[in-house]
Amino acid sequence: MELLYAYTYFIVYAFLGWVCEDIYCGIGKRKFINRGFLYGPYCPIYGFGALLVIYPLLMVSKHPIVVFIFGMVLTSILEYITSFVMEKLFATRWWDYSTYPFNINGRICLQNSLLFGLMALVVVYGLHPIVSRFVERIPLGFLVIFLIMFTIFFVIDIVNTVIVLLRRKKVFLKLKEDIDELRAQFESDRDILNEEFERWINDHKELDVVRKRIQKRVEMVDELRKKHIVRAFPDRKLSDQLNQLQDIVKKLTK
Repeated sequence: MELLYAYTYFIVYAFLGWVCEDIYCGIGKRKFINRGFLYGPYCPIYGFGALLVIYPLLMVSKHPIVVFIFGMVLTSILEYITSFVMEKLFATRWWDYSTYPFNINGRICLQNSLLFGLMALVVVYGLHPIVSRFVERIPLGFLVIFLIMFTIFFVIDIVNTVIVLLRRKKVFLKLKEDIDELRAQFESDRDILNEEFERWINDHKELDVVRKRIQKRVEMVDELRKKHIVRAFPDRKLSDQLNQLQDIVKKLTK
């Protein structure tokens, strides 16, 4: 019986999580956005997160600080693992917190972890008592029928979504191969073009004066950069540009 209730809680919180995600993201863009990984109105990660919070932390519900800390830690671990697994399976980063302070590999960040801790408090002390009372009042026969129907729909949704994503992953990998092949061909053609360009330069001796003038200016800029290296110049970018320019000059003056 408890297993049926746990499954029902999973569905309820997956749906509530989906609603919150859609509202949060839809307000900014002023339109409906299905934020779920699947096509149906649910986000399974919220269902699993709620179960992670409910069953272990109800036993320590007399200690809100413990609920907050462990709720934050458990849900953050879940989010990290989910991000890692989904990226490996589908070659896609579904969320990225790299620009957020105190993030770990862009998969989790302090801001969201703190929010998860607060959500754990809301679930344990506010939401779950209401949800559990509602679920326990549902007639067992009706509940079983609902769970069977939901499971069929849920499995079909998962299978369909996975098939689509694996196809997309295959297309992405093929596209990457094509890009790598194109890059390799470009590098090969560039070397040929460089050789032809050098021959053209050597055939036009009147460009010697221009080449020497360019080389002198590059040396002046490089010397200036060394004198003011501690100032607020973008040294890395400037250095890269100078190196490229110096390479060109060397080729021109051979």
